[in-house]
Amino acid sequence: MSRVPSVNWPGVKVSLARAPGAARRSASLFTIVPVRADAAALRPGEGVAALLWLPAIGVVAGAAAGLPAGAVRQWAPHATLLGAVLAIAVLAVLTRCLHLDGLADTADGLGSRAPADRALEIMRKSDIGPFGVVTLILVVGADVAAAGSVTGKTWSPVFILAVAAATGRVAAVHAAIRGVRPARSSGFGTLVADGVPGPAAIAWTAGVLALGALLALPAGIPVGWVLGPQAVALGAAWLARKHAERRLGGMTGDVFGALIESATAITLVGVALWLPGPGRSRWWGTPRRRRPGRRTPRRGRSARTQSRRCTRSSPRAAISAGTGPTRCRRTCSGKCWRPGTRHRRSATRNPGGSSSSPSRRRATGLRCWPTGSGCARRAC
Repeated sequence: MSRVPSVNWPGVKVSLARAPGAARRSASLFTIVPVRADAAALRPGEGVAALLWLPAIGVVAGAAAGLPAGAVRQWAPHATLLGAVLAIAVLAVLTRCLHLDGLADTADGLGSRAPADRALEIMRKSDIGPFGVVTLILVVGADVAAAGSVTGKTWSPVFILAVAAATGRVAAVHAAIRGVRPARSSGFGTLVADGVPGPAAIAWTAGVLALGALLALPAGIPVGWVLGPQAVALGAAWLARKHAERRLGGMTGDVFGALIESATAITLVGVALWLPGPGRSRWWGTPRRRRPGRRTPRRGRSARTQSRRCTRSSPRAAISAGTGPTRCRRTCSGKCWRPGTRHRRSATRNPGGSSSSPSRRRATGLRCWPTGSGCARRAC
């Protein structure tokens, strides 16, 4: 009989044969998916194993939630806000609003400015206070606005929501690292706090950053504008965890949910702040440096192809010598021009057809369309 391999961390032994059971248990605890797993009686080791599968569950849940936003962008590009609302709603339903409930309870407990015992008692109550209501409105509103403002390609919300959901759940893994104490003697925080080894947290951090860099390319967003918000979200979650640990004396399940929702929202907002534009780097989104007096060829075309000029179809075409664009009949000598391509000429012609004098010569810009349609002449 072959021996089952295992991974040994300091004080923790994870058997690969138990990985499918841990994944099912994680899906049963943190999602609405009806899987068969005994999640009622969790032992400390099983709770940590389920928590370590949480980022992978977040990737799947985030990608599934982004499908409605991508479909709306594909079939109704004017209704991106509706797609964002549907995406955030699907993500909340898939997670059974578990993390949102923890966010509201944590806001009520920390906002009360009461001692640790009283704050924990407030968090244990099922009702929600004004701090929780305002926090939910702000966080969910930021999620919807950011998901609707994400640029890039049509299906970019699928990739960005997957990255954001995974980043938020890695923040929860960091909150259960060795040295973090539970605030109560019972509850989910008791099962997972002080149970995640350092190498596992480092591995998930590197994995989620690599996932962000990998999914940024098909999303059409620079890699730096995905890795940057991820790093900021994980840093903000670390500071929030320190504050909650100091105020409450340890970690609770509600604090885990608050960290997940906060890191997810920060990642989405950071990615949504990227503004696409011409001449920007593919990797970091910064403007490219151009040498003075030298034009950068458009992507996919050679400089020789771009240097072609538009020829006038009729020498008697009336061209206004004033400023501003005017319409005239022109054709393009090239075969691969597309609308919006700019060209430069060193001289213009008078309406009569003769060359203008050197004193009246100036550089002009031409916008060329395919052969047979009109061209616009604009002063550079």
